[in-house]
Amino acid sequence: MILKTRRLGGATTENYQISTIAQELANIFVSEMKLAQHCLAFLVWIGLVLPVLSQLLFCYYTNWSQYRRGSGKFIPNNIDPSLCTHILFAFATLNGNQVKTTEWNDVAMLNEIVRLKKRNPQLKILLSVGGWGTNARKFSSMASTARSREEFLNSASKFLNRYSLDGLDIDWEYPAVAYRGGSPKDKYNFVLLLQLLRRRLTRRYLLTIAVAAGKQIIDVGYDVQRIARTVDYILLMTYDFHGSWEKLTGHLSPLYPKKGETNGRQYLNVDYAVTYWKSKGAPANKLIMGIPFYGRSFTLVDGQLNGMMAPATRPGTPGPIIHSSGVMSYQEICLVEKSWSRHWDNDHQVPYLVRGNQWVGYENKESVRLKGNYLVSRNLAGAMIWSLDFDDFDNACRQGRFPLLNTLVSSLALHNRRPTTFRSYTVRPQATTPRIWTHSPNIPHSICPPNVNVIIGDPYNCHVFHVCYLGRDYRYICPPTLVWDPRIQACNYNHH
Repeated sequence: MILKTRRLGGATTENYQISTIAQELANIFVSEMKLAQHCLAFLVWIGLVLPVLSQLLFCYYTNWSQYRRGSGKFIPNNIDPSLCTHILFAFATLNGNQVKTTEWNDVAMLNEIVRLKKRNPQLKILLSVGGWGTNARKFSSMASTARSREEFLNSASKFLNRYSLDGLDIDWEYPAVAYRGGSPKDKYNFVLLLQLLRRRLTRRYLLTIAVAAGKQIIDVGYDVQRIARTVDYILLMTYDFHGSWEKLTGHLSPLYPKKGETNGRQYLNVDYAVTYWKSKGAPANKLIMGIPFYGRSFTLVDGQLNGMMAPATRPGTPGPIIHSSGVMSYQEICLVEKSWSRHWDNDHQVPYLVRGNQWVGYENKESVRLKGNYLVSRNLAGAMIWSLDFDDFDNACRQGRFPLLNTLVSSLALHNRRPTTFRSYTVRPQATTPRIWTHSPNIPHSICPPNVNVIIGDPYNCHVFHVCYLGRDYRYICPPTLVWDPRIQACNYNHH
């Protein structure tokens, strides 16, 4: 078996084959080893190997953040390409059945983002079509007939090819939801559209969708099992559970429900959304959990009543950077965090701030770390962040650039100071007599090439991959029933 280098990603397998051989290649001495399933499981259990680097990190870039003034202005040059595995360019829209850019310089910005792959060749760039600003009626109309679907397929595939992109993200908000202009037929047509896209794009391109986290919309709009069989990843928008459209304060992205919540509020949290999507047939290794890098703010009726579910009259006062009522970027929040009263909700596992009659629920480094730990514990494929421009990308708060994103990277067991590029490398094993296998990152026996930072699928065991970093060999094992899949840069089910 020949496995090529891939970047950090999720992984899975069903046929567990163990072969033991030794090799010598390009001055790399590889110790003779014998791999056994129980031995590997035991080594993982007692912690002799590092945690699995199995999560992906999808980062949205917003094409309107270029218009902010001062420290809020965000352009492609502000992106650190080493922190994300995937960057999604938001948004293109629909012009009839055609993919259409929305800003005068979208093509130039896309080209700049694609050029980031020179600094990180494993980075994937996707075009995201839709978003809240694209009326769902446009999607409903486009997906409704064979002719209109074919026109969209042609347009989308040409766009991806023209600008050397790696995939397409469909953000239809939301299929079959009446108040967004949806039709009951959308649920079926959405699946059909995705199936046709999958066929047209082939496996050359990634196909992802951004989806609602609310139970009612999930039930109305998504045939989860058929969608999950079709797309590569499902990006859960596990945020905006609460906001200033309500008359009671609430956190936009509580991790767990609050004790005693009823009347549907018990469904409005990350854990319920993840569990519900899985119960409907979405496999964990295709679920990407959304994390907001912004807060939702309220103006309180009474500043003395300032906890969760406190009476509120209207959106919070706009901040000085994004100037948006009811919304504050993390950059705005971290600048005032020390001068406001800080609170932590133990049930929701999230923070909020209060000052006078102003209230904002948000994410800090601790809540982001907990969310990262949560998705790892649930074996999810990774995280999605909305959005890069909302983090403190220019170190205004003296926590370092992208403090939330770096915290998430760390919690997902991605190297916080890893190299920005990993080179391609192929290992060709040669048969030999099996011997007893031992492992330690401190011994010289390794399949890693000298002086190269690289990720290599193990030539002896398809369940294993190696991170070669700063001269050391870190060995990782995919979760049970999964194998390392170099095509999707992740552990995956063995389809062969």
